[in-house]
Amino acid sequence: MADFGELWRQEARTRRAPDGAAAWDERARDFVSKYGPSGYSEEFLRLAGLQPGETVFDMGCGAGALAIPCAERGHAVLAADFSPKMLERCRDGVPGDAPGAVQTKLLAWDDDWEAAGLRPKSFDVAFASRSIATPDMEAAIKKLSRIARRKVCVTLVAGKSPRVSQSFFDDMGLRCVGHQDAAFAFGIATQLGYQPSVEFIRSTRADSFESRDQAYRAYQDMIRFADDAPQGEELAACQQRAREWVDAHLQEDPMELAGVQEVGRGLPYTIDVPRTFAWAFISWNA
Repeated sequence: MADFGELWRQEARTRRAPDGAAAWDERARDFVSKYGPSGYSEEFLRLAGLQPGETVFDMGCGAGALAIPCAERGHAVLAADFSPKMLERCRDGVPGDAPGAVQTKLLAWDDDWEAAGLRPKSFDVAFASRSIATPDMEAAIKKLSRIARRKVCVTLVAGKSPRVSQSFFDDMGLRCVGHQDAAFAFGIATQLGYQPSVEFIRSTRADSFESRDQAYRAYQDMIRFADDAPQGEELAACQQRAREWVDAHLQEDPMELAGVQEVGRGLPYTIDVPRTFAWAFISWNA
């Protein structure tokens, strides 16, 4: 029988290492405005079905896309992340009149959670929204299940990487097969004896930026996620073509794009080609 935990560990060894805390600290400055509470967040919380007064543990909370609306609905939340700057953004985003509360905790997936004070069954519901980036997914799922009294809810990408614009890659002649992370999570949860259910959230994002140079850097950096990323002179030529692509698609002033759920708020430049992702919402009773 397939050991999904071991299959994931083997898969993880073939992938580029996930970005560390320093990289997420760097992104924290504009993360709230770009990817804060959104249609995705609302759909996640609808599927989670929190009951009045339930407590929430939000692992990989980022800037508070789930923690903040939970507090606004009266829930007590412990929001955890390995990025101090993200935790700062999360704390700053909680309205002063929110009926609930958000506490934050510096925590990584591979930390000793019990030593960090997380006791078994200490929260009603545990979340991990788009945040399971760890070489040992089985250990992550065990940790979430251990501290949840009632339910665990996670989302993972199903298909193309959220780091990639398919339209951009098509125009550039680049290829990215993508990953089926959700299939591993479902298999691991089932193998551990849970009965997970799966629904899908389709999230459409319009990339927005503070400056044209920031957009150039973002799309040039995207090239590294290609399956056969160019190197040397080929990379330099590809980066120049990326600048030209951005020039053709970057619009000044905020835009209204049909069907977009996530878009920069107050940012002056927007790419006019939205990106759509499928996220598998996987939940099980703890």
